[in-house]
Parts: sequence; structure tokens; C-alpha cells
Amino acid sequence: MKPLRDIPFNIVIKSISGKDVIRFDENNEKHKKVLEILIEVARLTSKYINSKGISSKRPNEVGNKVEKVVKEVFKEKGIIAKTPQTTTSKTKSSGYPDIIFWYNEEPYYLECKTFNKSNLQSTQRTFYFSPSENFKVAYDTIHFMLAFEIYYERDKNKYKCKSFKIISIESLSVDLKYEFNSDNKRMYSNIDGAKILHQEEF
Repeated sequence: MKPLRDIPFNIVIKSISGKDVIRFDENNEKHKKVLEILIEVARLTSKYINSKGISSKRPNEVGNKVEKVVKEVFKEKGIIAKTPQTTTSKTKSSGYPDIIFWYNEEPYYLECKTFNKSNLQSTQRTFYFSPSENFKVAYDTIHFMLAFEIYYERDKNKYKCKSFKIISIESLSVDLKYEFNSDNKRMYSNIDGAKILHQEEF
């Protein structure tokens, strides 16, 4: 059993969901218009973030707060943007993708990310998703990623935005790393194969 490497994202999504990841066509007027909308959303989001800054005790929580601002900006522009429902019509905040937005009655998926300049070349895992019975991809469409470069203003104790990138990820290469796992119920119940040898309570 060996890990699989460099699989195109669109092939993985098709195998999990049965849905096509549409290639972004730079010569397609409809696609170009959607990109213009995303640029406007990203610029406004950056402006709002930088006007007040983002307070967060943990840097990895900044991304969640940025995502909320992105949704608010879409709403301000009169565009429906929300957490995608699963294929079983449940709303699940976790998992890929973060947002589905509608433009001219067509859906588009958007994943929000943050990065800082120092880790831009890092090979540390920053994008991941898992097959699920409640997978959130339910439409054939383009998948975008909106990534904000975030920096920390130490004197103001705030995070701010320095730049952003809009990425089409249909051909992003992804790896599959198999993982075996268990849970507390099975580990501590003294059944399912685990045997408690000793325990104390104070």
C-alpha cells in the first residue's frame, strides 16, 4: 500500500463526487466576468481587513475570520455566497469547499486560504479534503481559491492583509496518504481489541 502522488485535482473530485471541475478559460467572456467579480471581492475584503485589522489569539484562526469577511463582501455586492450544502442537503461548515457563490444563476466554488511570505515555498500540507458520504461538491463548475497574504502588526496586535492571489485549481496536483485511525470510544471502552492494563482516579 503506497501513497499516491501528483494526481490532478479534477480527477479526484470526479471520482469522489461524479462532478466535473470545469477548466477556467481565459478567453471565455463568462469566466472573465466571474474573475472580475472575484477581484472586486478580494480588493474589498482586503480593504475591510486592513481598516480594522483582525484580532486572533491563534494565527491559524485568522483564515476563518477572513472567510466571514469574504461572505459579507459577496452579500454587500448582492451575490449569494454561503457554505455549500452536502449532497444530502446538510450544511457542514468544515470540509472542502468553504463557499459556494452564485453569479448569473450559475454556481462556483471558492476555497479561502491565508499565507505569509515566509511559508510561501513550504511543502507543509495546507490544502486537504477527504471523501465523504456528505461531500460538499454537488455541481459541475469552476473551483477557485482566494488566498490572502496576512502579516502581523505587533504594535497593534492585529493581522492585516498585504496581497491576495486568485487561483483556478482544476489541475492542482494532490497526493493521497492513506491513514489508519481509531477513536476514544474504541480506545477506552476495553472492547474492540484495546485492553486497559491499569487506570487510576484522583
